[in-house]
Amino acid sequence: MFFYRIKNPTRRDITFWKDKSLRNRITACYAAIQKAWSRQDPDAAKSYMSEAMLKEHRRLIDEMIERNERNVVALVDVVAIRAVYVSAGKDDLRVVITGKMIDYRINTATKKLLAGSRFRRDTATEGWRFIRRDGVWVADRINGEII
Repeated sequence: MFFYRIKNPTRRDITFWKDKSLRNRITACYAAIQKAWSRQDPDAAKSYMSEAMLKEHRRLIDEMIERNERNVVALVDVVAIRAVYVSAGKDDLRVVITGKMIDYRINTATKKLLAGSRFRRDTATEGWRFIRRDGVWVADRINGEII
């Protein structure tokens, strides 16, 4: 599902947000970034991320590796995408993504479960920022879980 909630959207805004290729790109970015995060290989999703986001994911994953931790994400589905902002130049957009997935953290040395559930699919809602890089939408920031 894709919703737009921009104050006083113009006909052009509505057309922009209803673009199926945009929804597909956001979904592809979300899935690829989740998969790369789970594999602790951010470079596997570098075509879906800005340079700033790639550097941040590398740093965060390096910190997890030092602590012998891994965040495992599986069975990822996008439940809804809600548009909240688009710049006048249509090169910066903000969305709220609701996803459903198995999401847990383990100690890589002991395989002990540190957080989450290995079997339960939970729902999470996060704010994401996307920018255009060479004419292609890429994720630039994840603003964390929105309750």
